Amino acid sequence: MYRLFRLFLILSIFSCANVFERNYPNTLHLFAIFDIDESYLYDDGFISFVDNNQNGLRAFYDKSLSRGIEVIPTIESIIALRGMTPMFLYISMVESGFVVNAISSKKAVGLWQFMPNTAREYNLIVSDEYDERLDSSKSTTSAMLYLNRLHRRFGKWYLAIMAYNCGEGRLSKAIAKAGSDDLSVLSDDRLKYLPKETRDYIRKILLVSMISQRVEEGVQIPFVAMDMNITIPKYETMKVDITADANLSYIASVIGMEADELHTLNKSFVAKKPQTINIPKDKIYAFYLTYELHKRTSKDKDK
Repeated sequence: MYRLFRLFLILSIFSCANVFERNYPNTLHLFAIFDIDESYLYDDGFISFVDNNQNGLRAFYDKSLSRGIEVIPTIESIIALRGMTPMFLYISMVESGFVVNAISSKKAVGLWQFMPNTAREYNLIVSDEYDERLDSSKSTTSAMLYLNRLHRRFGKWYLAIMAYNCGEGRLSKAIAKAGSDDLSVLSDDRLKYLPKETRDYIRKILLVSMISQRVEEGVQIPFVAMDMNITIPKYETMKVDITADANLSYIASVIGMEADELHTLNKSFVAKKPQTINIPKDKIYAFYLTYELHKRTSKDKDK
């Protein structure tokens, strides 16, 4: 009887694995990107997670893409400049759903959910007046620096990603206790070497990455077009410096754009502080010919 049960269990696992391998045919390629052994395809915990969460995470995926349409190109370009896989975009998706000003119950902030001390360690300003965790460009740069450091320490990308969630110390202790850094061991729901949040965290990132790569009608569809009428953001931006007395609504009016659109491009803007802001590339001449010229003229009058 026991042998029959084991045979049934093994056949069930392989059957389930084959089903989602057909649904997500690029899974093994993704596993290789994250340094995960292909045997994880048959991990019962992962199979169960995919079966129970694929519909909910697909809805989350679609909503996140729609919400992050302004920031995704920035995140992608910085990841590419760092020579890292585009799949790291989905770490930010799982962290924040692409909500620029997301705040967790533990006071982690932004697209990459940095805690204050970690943010400062990776060159982000965090103060009552200004918080660069809200800057999509700077926070993504810092996140890539952090992930690269974690990868150098642990040697595998899936370990770096789990350490990003639970902390380096917590992961090191789990590996030492388990006597292994194998993903199936560390994510085992019975042994519980790591918190459930971390076990599910790596599974979520893998599953949304798999969703992004789904093949529909035999054609690979880029993630920004999958099942959605999403267009490429209409603004290619450039950075310009402004003074402490600058007003975004005024700047928007003189360069010929809607104030709320300029605010959308600068969600980390803090009033009464000299800083760098994003403006549409095609507005750069208007900026220098109107706002900058007006600023210089005003200074001359004050002399």
